[in-house]
Amino acid sequence: MNNYRFRYNPVPPISGLTGDLAINLPILAPWDLGGVNESIDVFETEIIQQSINPIDDLETIRYSHLPWRESIKEPPNNTSINYEFYFYSAQTDSSITATTNSDNWVIDYRANGYTNRQIYYYEGVFNKSYFKLDFYDGKKSTRQQILLTIIIPAQQGLTTDAVIGQNTVKIKKPKFSLNHVGDKEGYYVYWLKNRDFIDIDTLYMSCKYYDAGIGQFKRMMNITQGELQDKFNFSQETYFYYTLKLNYDTYKYEVYLDDTITDETRVGTTSKPIKWYEYVNP
Repeated sequence: MNNYRFRYNPVPPISGLTGDLAINLPILAPWDLGGVNESIDVFETEIIQQSINPIDDLETIRYSHLPWRESIKEPPNNTSINYEFYFYSAQTDSSITATTNSDNWVIDYRANGYTNRQIYYYEGVFNKSYFKLDFYDGKKSTRQQILLTIIIPAQQGLTTDAVIGQNTVKIKKPKFSLNHVGDKEGYYVYWLKNRDFIDIDTLYMSCKYYDAGIGQFKRMMNITQGELQDKFNFSQETYFYYTLKLNYDTYKYEVYLDDTITDETRVGTTSKPIKWYEYVNP
């Protein structure tokens, strides 16, 4: 609306003029309704978006391990991802001392207290145990958010010889070669197809082992405490995580180890598997 101001200066009456004085004000006031309907539509859309949750594309797609080849002896398109899980095995004392070395961690479920029979017959304490891989958006525990979880059941994996009674049998050991065929539970990463909702291509992987025998999780780290000078005071951001990188164009992923010597080393291959070691809490 436009404002107008009129100044009135009274003058002596003019001889011969009678009646009220009229002044014509030629103010143009057109009514243009063009675009009003469009404005109403925009307003309606804004109100609806404020009233209900917006529509986000949360479609997921299956990401597989990027093929690798380490030497001329390896298959040219090897797509397997390889894990090794080490349990702490102390013959005399379950606690870690200054003399504890990396030899105290072994790839053997029996170091966790299982018997040959429990493993071979998939008894409940073993059958209900599993490895839990959690993927975060960062390494700082005070600010990170969990985005994804992958379960690797103990029933998968390679085998080793064991004796039950007078018979030699094959029992599972915590060493996995996951691929498109065979043992494939935990091989694929199911993640968002596009980056509209979460624009992130790097996840940080931690590991816990659920021990059904005690009903608790045991945390694992990417190095043995026996290799550390201070076995309980160390950088959790360095030793509790691996780095997983996603490629939105090829739908492939890779896993890297960050350490203090090299910036990044690709792991998950047969010669450089992803190694997790049981963390012994003091």
